[in-house]
Amino acid sequence: MMLSMIFLDTRYKRVHILGAFMVIYGALVCMIPIFRGEVALNSPDPSFVWILLYMSAFLPAATANGMTIKLTFI
Repeated sequence: MMLSMIFLDTRYKRVHILGAFMVIYGALVCMIPIFRGEVALNSPDPSFVWILLYMSAFLPAATANGMTIKLTFI
């Protein structure tokens, strides 16, 4: 969202920003056992490498979508 605000001049309502924070909050709540060093029962292998790989898998699609929108409005 921050990148779309910078590069695409997108404006979000408070509800959109609140929704984004709720998603981040939910992900952090699910990761509490990992941060405490306990065994996480809700995920098979919660190592940092797999989490980083999962998050980086979205970058190509996000970049393509952002560029499509940017090129559409030029």
